[in-house]
Amino acid sequence: MELRHLRYFVAVAEELHFGRAAQRLHIVQPALSKQIANLESELGVQLFHRTRRRVTITGAGAALYEEVRVILHRIDRAVETAQMTAAGQIGSLDLGFIGPAMWSVLPKLLESHHRRVPDVRFRLSELSSVNQIASLRDGRLDAAFVRLPLHDYDDVNFSVVLREPFVVTLPEEHPAAVLPSVDLAELAAEPFIFVPRRVEPGFYDRCIALCQSYGFSPRIVEEGTGPTAICGMVATGLGITLSPSSILNAPWPGVVFRQLSRSGPELELAVATRREEHSAALRGFLETVAEIAPTSG
Repeated sequence: MELRHLRYFVAVAEELHFGRAAQRLHIVQPALSKQIANLESELGVQLFHRTRRRVTITGAGAALYEEVRVILHRIDRAVETAQMTAAGQIGSLDLGFIGPAMWSVLPKLLESHHRRVPDVRFRLSELSSVNQIASLRDGRLDAAFVRLPLHDYDDVNFSVVLREPFVVTLPEEHPAAVLPSVDLAELAAEPFIFVPRRVEPGFYDRCIALCQSYGFSPRIVEEGTGPTAICGMVATGLGITLSPSSILNAPWPGVVFRQLSRSGPELELAVATRREEHSAALRGFLETVAEIAPTSG
């Protein structure tokens, strides 16, 4: 028994007319009649009563029809699912990100891609750049939004999706908080709070480079592994810090953000993927990234 025989049977059962069923199936009526007769012979039951004027379905035929209709629906759904999966229109994506990605480009990317392929599910994990790369390389993440530069990862591709300047983060009561912009050199003697280099090497190195461009090396007195911890320490007066300008989209109590008086090194946010072959779902997402955030690497 072949799948086409079941489709022939369903057409006759629904039309109750061999001529109309043959037209629906785009085959000639004698061939259809022969196929139904062969099916009845193979099953050992009569499926239809035939007279010169009408065709009726037997009890055995009606029972078979109810089961076969379900089977064919499931087969059609399975084929559709396979085709959608191959086209990247269904599936799931495990994405890692650092906080600033969610303050800037990531919400728009997720929204746009969900509109394009609503059946692709997202699983999001907020992790440091270093931990994201580890998870990406061992297959726990499909893509990662990380802070550059990151070195010695020959098996990972990086594509820049955002470049942004620094702002300085101060306690609300700091004397410089009332200024519209700040000369970072005038804050050279202040205690600084930075994320440890082992956690965010790219961000740490750019912070150091920025301070050095203003003629000093920062005095780092505290460390925090994320913006919540660091801004909390700034709010209590333990020191000041440097932040990406996208933090302006996520105000924090007890602190203020001020632009710098002159430009310096910019921060780069990149989407990282393994160099090996990507799933269709990931290829579709990267197409959305290229369309929405087309900054070159």
